Amino acid sequence: MLAAIASAVLVIAWILVYFADPSDNGSGILSPGQPVAVDRPAPAYALPLLSETGSVHVGGSPGSVTVVNFWASWCRACRLEAPDLQSLWRALGSRGVRFVGVDTEDHKGAATTAARSFGLGYPSGVDAAGAATNGFGVFGLPMTYVIGPDQRIDYAIFGRIDPTSLKDAIDSVLEGASG
Repeated sequence: MLAAIASAVLVIAWILVYFADPSDNGSGILSPGQPVAVDRPAPAYALPLLSETGSVHVGGSPGSVTVVNFWASWCRACRLEAPDLQSLWRALGSRGVRFVGVDTEDHKGAATTAARSFGLGYPSGVDAAGAATNGFGVFGLPMTYVIGPDQRIDYAIFGRIDPTSLKDAIDSVLEGASG
């Protein structure tokens, strides 16, 4: 049993070294994730808003493209990708693309402070019980999903986003919706 655990630790360490971003100056953050095509129904949840009263719908919205980003205040990669998500939200909002954040595995005070420091203008819900996190199949943070107007998950991105790749994925879903 101990040998199996030691082997697993070595494999994980090798993966982290092999996929480390060489431009990252040794900080150990993995390279940005690339969108992976997915085709499954998007789960739907109503989560309490992080910064105000009320709730936010997390999941697909009929007739529009929705980007759902799972994050936490303690997540370094989440902090790194936040400005890119904010820029994409501003750039694509006029095209009807909806962005929703989901704070998970966090304390509400720390999450509220982080969202403010990240400069997030789009709504974030709090997934205190982990229902949305589990329903979407999140296995690490950050994790981002692109949901089409048919309320199906079209793309998933594990790790911090690459803004160009995410925009290309969103454009692909938008083009498919209009075609």
